[in-house]
Amino acid sequence: MVRFSFILFSFFFVLMGGCSSIASKYNYIKKDKVETQISELKKEYNIKLNDNQSKIEKTYNDIIDKQNKNSQEANVNVYGIINLSGIKDNKGRIDNLIEFKSRAAFKLLPPPTPEQLIAENDNIKKELDETRVSLSDLTEKYSKIEIENSKRASEVAMANKDLEKLKEDKIKIDKEFAAKEHDLQEVRNKLNKEELSNSAKREADLKSDKEMRAKIAYGAAAFGAILILLGLMILKSPLMAMLGGGSIAFSLFVATAPQWVLWGVPLILFVGGGVILFLKYRKEKMIGDGNIRAIQRFKEVAKDKYDEILKPILTNEHGKYDKNGVVIPDESKAKEIDKRLMELNIK
Repeated sequence: MVRFSFILFSFFFVLMGGCSSIASKYNYIKKDKVETQISELKKEYNIKLNDNQSKIEKTYNDIIDKQNKNSQEANVNVYGIINLSGIKDNKGRIDNLIEFKSRAAFKLLPPPTPEQLIAENDNIKKELDETRVSLSDLTEKYSKIEIENSKRASEVAMANKDLEKLKEDKIKIDKEFAAKEHDLQEVRNKLNKEELSNSAKREADLKSDKEMRAKIAYGAAAFGAILILLGLMILKSPLMAMLGGGSIAFSLFVATAPQWVLWGVPLILFVGGGVILFLKYRKEKMIGDGNIRAIQRFKEVAKDKYDEILKPILTNEHGKYDKNGVVIPDESKAKEIDKRLMELNIK
């Protein structure tokens, strides 16, 4: 029982010390959780956005590289057209326009490398020589080049589609993030309102508690002062003066003690009183059991003396009065004694 009481006291102190803290910080815990979710959401979507942006930049650069390379190689052909126009002796108006437009295009497109220009000059000389390259060979060669250029154009088109898809994914990511962030912001705003409301309620409760404490403290102090005056000056009772001092001490306790102490001390006194009463009951039960055992043994070894001397005394002590004022045995007590004897295994 003592061990149980100690555990109960310990649990009570921990509970009283923590309850107010838990109650006051519950919304903060929920707020912290929401703040953590918002932070994690931002991290998650920053990773997604950074990955998406990296892919966009890579795809875009790849498109630019392919376009520049294609344009540069196309410009080699423009350079070849310009050279071919210059080689012709009798130029007509169409020949001049071809040369003018070719030169204009050459200035706009990425310039070929010197190696490409040298290679193109050699290529023109070779292709103009009918003994080296036939017209059918030229037709076949440039048909293959057209097919290859179509493939390269398709690759650029596919890369542009990939780029558009990545841009659409970015828009989706932004929308999804905005929706989730909006939901979390709504929860945060709700918790902020609850926090303000709870804070106002706590302030009101503290104010009410202060006022109540002040009333109790002033009342206890005034009562203590009266007891001291009565005890010392009028009734000459030191005990009453001590009670007055205790009342004043109680007023100070009420005014200064934390709230959990105000709740805890009475509960501890209550539990402690219960433990003391239980221990006293247990002690008295042990004495009572011993007395019952001793009487039973006396009855067994000296039945005549028991009936003659002890039984009338027990009847008088444990009996009850009938309507005539005569003491008679109390059957309920007799049953209880029989029950105790059976529990003691002596009947």
